[in-house]
Amino acid sequence: MSDADLNNLRNYEAKGYLYNVRQLFLLSCLTGLRYSDYSRIKSEHLKKDHEGNPLIHIRQEKTGEFVDIPLTSEANEITSQLLSKEIHPITNQKMNLYVKELCRQVGINEPFEVNKYKGKAKTTHTFPKFQLITTHTGRRTFATNLLLKGVPAEVVMQFTGHKDYRSFSKYVNIPKVSQMALVRKALVG
Repeated sequence: MSDADLNNLRNYEAKGYLYNVRQLFLLSCLTGLRYSDYSRIKSEHLKKDHEGNPLIHIRQEKTGEFVDIPLTSEANEITSQLLSKEIHPITNQKMNLYVKELCRQVGINEPFEVNKYKGKAKTTHTFPKFQLITTHTGRRTFATNLLLKGVPAEVVMQFTGHKDYRSFSKYVNIPKVSQMALVRKALVG
C-alpha cells in the first residue's frame, strides 16, 4: 500500500469493528510485525531505547528470534489502545475478510494485475486492489515504504527478520513509477 492509501485509511471515519481492523492493520504497516506477533503484544513487550524512545521488543513467533521495532507516535498510540483493550485482536481469517471490506469502503480499488504461471503458461487477471489486501500486506507495506524512503535493504531485513535478500525481495513491490522517480532523482543530483 502506498502512503496515499495509508493516509486514506487514517482519514476514513471507521466505526465499530472496522475501526478495530483499521487500527490493527495500521499497526502492522507501521511495525512490519506479522499478525501472529502484533496480535499478542503485551505490556512487557514495550521498552525504551537508550534515548527514551518507545519500541516493541518481541520474539517473532515464526522465527523464534527477538526483534526490536521503533514505534512512531502513531504506532505507540495504537499499541496503547491494544493494551488498554480499546481495540483487540480478532482471528486472522476475520481480519483478512474485514480489511478487504475496509479498503473497499475507503476506495482502495485501482486495478491490480496478478500473473500466475503454470509451467511456461502465464495467465493474467486484474482485480481491484482491495481484494488482494490481507494482514500480510502490512508487512509488505512496511518493507516497501522503508525502501522507498532510502532505508537500505539490509537494515529493513533486520526489522522484518529476513536472513537472505532473495526471500526478502518477494516482500517488496516498488511500483514502476516510484522506481523511475528514484532513478531520476539519483541521476539528477
